[in-house]
Amino acid sequence: MKDLLSGVLEDKSIMEMSECFQREKGEAFIYGLGSSQKHACLAACIIERRKKGFRGPVVIVTGDSQQSVEWQEDFRCLLPEEKILSLPVVDMADFSTAAKSMELMSRRMDILGKLIRGECVTIVASANAAAQKGMSSQDFQRLSLAVKIGDEIEREVLIEKLSALGYQRIEQVDTAGQYSIRGCIVDVYPINALEPVRMEFFDNEVDSLRHFSLETQRSIKNVSSVEIMPVGMSEKGECRESFLSFVPAGCNVVLDEPMRIREQLVKLVKENPEAKGKLVTWEDIQVIASEKNLMYLALLLQKVYGGTPDTLISIRVKAMTSYNRQLDILAGDIQEWQEKKQKILFLMSDTSKIAFVEGFLKERNISSEGISIIDGTLLNGFELPGAKVSVVTEKDIFGHQKRKALSVSKDERITHF
Repeated sequence: MKDLLSGVLEDKSIMEMSECFQREKGEAFIYGLGSSQKHACLAACIIERRKKGFRGPVVIVTGDSQQSVEWQEDFRCLLPEEKILSLPVVDMADFSTAAKSMELMSRRMDILGKLIRGECVTIVASANAAAQKGMSSQDFQRLSLAVKIGDEIEREVLIEKLSALGYQRIEQVDTAGQYSIRGCIVDVYPINALEPVRMEFFDNEVDSLRHFSLETQRSIKNVSSVEIMPVGMSEKGECRESFLSFVPAGCNVVLDEPMRIREQLVKLVKENPEAKGKLVTWEDIQVIASEKNLMYLALLLQKVYGGTPDTLISIRVKAMTSYNRQLDILAGDIQEWQEKKQKILFLMSDTSKIAFVEGFLKERNISSEGISIIDGTLLNGFELPGAKVSVVTEKDIFGHQKRKALSVSKDERITHF
């Protein structure tokens, strides 16, 4: 993918977009891009900023969950070394009792922790997920509990703190968000940990810390410290801020199709009036995002409600022809691109498709000059005349393509701190 991402930056407009992306603060509006075109251009911007030493988070807000999935799928191919995380939507009504909701809350709180620490990740959030209010960043930092061996803490004080963090006391811990007490032993399952932790006290001093198995209740390994993150609400049970307030200054926030995001937020409240107090508005999102390095992406030029872009960039791009196995047309286009000295990139999902393209080029006596065949997939191909780059995907040639299921690994769902 390096050929593709370095190639798109040959376009002067995309290079200007990248320069805006490198800023500490600003408000740029980029239009003319859709689907994989904008995914590739933004991926190139991210790589350029990473090259210059930026290690902070990048946040992308989309109109709906399908668009979020598309960003993740293309980024998985374009940015294989970048950690891509999806901000989940949490059912605020019953997350404390439902195991599925607890898992989603665990992922969400883990992402907030990564944001507040400025970790090198890219977060993709649908409008629904971005609009959900949660505890403020100040409460998040204040309520997170760090315990290490040798600390002195009274048991009643620890119980009060765990309750304030939203943890439920039961007889025996069996899932994240719970704790139990047996004499001088306190078991707690932090939502940000892969296994529960057993704290053993000598009087009021933490004498040992070790992870243990839920099934056997036996110790797995000793640790010197543990951080226990809040389950999701403040101690008063109040919903307060958007997750965007956790994004550090100088980091990038991208609002993909801002008009669609705004429409989705209005629709959410209209369909669920009782949820109004639990959701931020478009105006709230726009104000918070404008405090960062904000970039709007859209296919068409449009007015941004409440926005005051300082830079307006139009990018000329052409959608790739849908060949549907009409290889004569494809051969003609390749000849035309080669005459224009364009780079031609074929993206194929497996070795059989790669072999098909190689055989096709050989059979038609097409020169390999400027042609690269890459193992990877994008939603669709495109042509960037300004960069002299043409991208042809498996879907463009065959009318369909094999795409791997987007899965979330265990380490991505809940990670250690």
